[in-house]
Amino acid sequence: MFIDKNTKWKRIFWKTGFWVCAGLVLCCFGSGSTSHASVKNTLEKQVAKKTKEKIVNTYLADYDGDGTEEAFLVTKKNSDTQTLWFSGKKQIKKLTVSNFTLKKGKICKVSKKQKLFVIEGWGGGSCSWSYCLYVKAGKCRQVRRSGEGLTHISGKDFIVYPSAFDAVKTGGMRAGHTWKPYYIRWTGKKFLNYTGKVISQKTLKKYRDAGTYLVQIKKAGYRIGKIYSRGNGIININLYKKEKFSVNYENVTLRRKVNKVVLVTHKKEGDIVEKSSYGGTYFPDAFLWAPQYLGA
Repeated sequence: MFIDKNTKWKRIFWKTGFWVCAGLVLCCFGSGSTSHASVKNTLEKQVAKKTKEKIVNTYLADYDGDGTEEAFLVTKKNSDTQTLWFSGKKQIKKLTVSNFTLKKGKICKVSKKQKLFVIEGWGGGSCSWSYCLYVKAGKCRQVRRSGEGLTHISGKDFIVYPSAFDAVKTGGMRAGHTWKPYYIRWTGKKFLNYTGKVISQKTLKKYRDAGTYLVQIKKAGYRIGKIYSRGNGIININLYKKEKFSVNYENVTLRRKVNKVVLVTHKKEGDIVEKSSYGGTYFPDAFLWAPQYLGA
């Protein structure tokens, strides 16, 4: 049987070449995965040498964009007590002991060269506080004021939910626990509020549909207090309703969209107040709690 030499060698080359190429591809991807896993393993071992507690979570990333990965880790002593650690090439540090079971930690990408690590720790009672950390030159740094319920939206925008007792006033005293969302922004080293500026109902009505919302608020039985307009397009309208022995405080939030406003809701049922309000009264700025200083 006659076999063309060129065809024969093409077949051999195709078969051997295919597996060589496949091997190279697997090798390349495998090498990257192994490297990532190897770094994770090394950083975990550094912490394991310093504690008998079990590592339950590892948050690995290149936090400062220098091409080297670092990790924040949580070790567990018991169901109520966990320890937060930082592990990197230049630093291994025990940061704090708390209850970190409220929420899992989050890695927040705020720019091409910076990521923040956020985790919620128990602050006692029904309160908590947010630990926010970043890495500079391979070492851990703490954001001194990061508030409560710190939540990443996108980019440099975040929300905090500061705790307040302001839902109702009885006998001159306020009570009723509330958590209202305030929008804040990251500057590279700290958080700043989108400070609210007081505007009148007349100014608000210049936006399409605003008048309709104000009518709905009044139909729900509420009077309008201070209105705060913020630089990110959020408008917080404070409300109050006088009862026989108390005053109830609520709020409605709108968002500016060019020349109109839309209602911001977090509930599907009820009137405008029930759909939008978080209870209590908004202020120009959120109070950003300073959690325990970690020496970082």
